[in-house]
This record gives sequence, structure tokens and C-alpha cells, in this order.
Amino acid sequence: DGAGWEECGQDKCPTAVITPQNKRITMYTSEYTINCVVKGIYEQVSGIEWTTDRQTDNSYSPQDGVYADRTQTSSLTLTKENLIALQNAGEGEIKFTCTVKVPDYEITMTATQTLIFEEPYEESYEEATSGIDYRGDV
Repeated sequence: DGAGWEECGQDKCPTAVITPQNKRITMYTSEYTINCVVKGIYEQVSGIEWTTDRQTDNSYSPQDGVYADRTQTSSLTLTKENLIALQNAGEGEIKFTCTVKVPDYEITMTATQTLIFEEPYEESYEEATSGIDYRGDV
């Protein structure tokens, strides 16, 4: 849901949405792109801002996207290096927010996605070998 959309005074107000709201990331994720979909606009929106709820190096290169059919998708691609840095800064999770200022309506909308960093499951040697009979046929 886009915050502030009910204030636009129109029947169909713009919205900004990121789905899913929560995304699980493992060390096997090599790259991940977050898409902020803005709908119900009448022209290209520029300067879409991406922020996090934690201090990061902010070495990302978000794209405003291209306007077509009253829709625009801004994207933020996170490289493997970005994901490693975020996992180290995020204490398990980190929230990304896209902020869209729509001049036609003089409103600001936000959409968020929380990245949840998971440690991949790794069996210990004991777990992997328990129950195996090494004696062979006796």
C-alpha cells in the first residue's frame, strides 16, 4: 500500500508497492533486485529515493525505470558484495524503502521490503553420518 495515496483527491490515486514485503536471502544468493512498482501516474517520475533502516555504505545504483501505461518500476540491484556488507550491518535483517514524490498529486509515497538474511543449513559431520553402519556386511 502506498502511504498518502488517499490524499490525492482523485478516484484512482497513485500507489507504490514492493512485493514480497519480506524476502529471505542466503549466502547462495549471488544478486538480488528489488522492484518498486509505481502505478497510476501520468508522467515519468525522477529522483526515486532508496534508503535503508541501517547505516550502510550506500554503494548502490538504483534506476528510476521507464514510464509506460501509467506505470513505472524503479529497481535497486544488490550485488553479492552489497549483500555481504548488508548482512554484516543488518543483524539478520535490513529494510529497504523506496520513496516516490509524485508532482501531479503533490504527495509522497513509500514502499518497503525487508531482506531477511539466513544462514544456510549445514549438516555437521556427526549429523550427516549418524545412523550409517560402517561395519559393512558382517
